[in-house]
Amino acid sequence: MENAIEERKSLGKSIKQKREERGLSLTDLATKLDINKDRLLKIENGQRPLGCEVLISLARIFDMSTDEILGLSTNRAILIGFGAVKIITACGTFEVCSKKIQISF
Repeated sequence: MENAIEERKSLGKSIKQKREERGLSLTDLATKLDINKDRLLKIENGQRPLGCEVLISLARIFDMSTDEILGLSTNRAILIGFGAVKIITACGTFEVCSKKIQISF
């Protein structure tokens, strides 16, 4: 349990650093995330877990993958099989077929 609290604190500190690097105030980022600033402050202080919806929004706002925000590996791999190509990246998994696709990095 203590490890999870430390991980939340570390993640919150990282989010605050990224916010400040981009010149965003707490209120600015909270508005972009469509949450109140008290909730964002608790996330940054490690007092509240980061939900999936906020994580995805942060990835879009910061132009980063969710893995990068979480501090996970950004290793990439490509798997080929059954007539499709599956690309596994830090941004997620994309299945590529003969249809039009869009991949954002």
